[in-house]
Amino acid sequence: MTRLTSLPLLLSVLLLLLPVADAAAVVLEGSGIATIRGGDLDTARAQARDAALRDIALQYDARIRSEDQIDDGFLTSSRLTVTRRARAQNVQIIDERQVGNALRETERA
Repeated sequence: MTRLTSLPLLLSVLLLLLPVADAAAVVLEGSGIATIRGGDLDTARAQARDAALRDIALQYDARIRSEDQIDDGFLTSSRLTVTRRARAQNVQIIDERQVGNALRETERA
């Protein structure tokens, strides 16, 4: 009888230990810059937004791998790989500024 009554208690405790996704939310800001070519502000805005989101993703979770090859004491090959895996939610544009032919956008996610 004690096993049957302790099972619901055990399950309740285990449910409380599960991580809650919203409680672990992270808010980051990132900036991106793009060149305005031929007066095409929409394309520059999209490129600046993509760059800002890349900046946010790199702040959140980035893995950097470096491979160097040395032959007879000389560096003959060098490779750097940056990978990121992040999903942004609730992206807000905080600031957008145009200086000459450059567009800078700052976003929060």
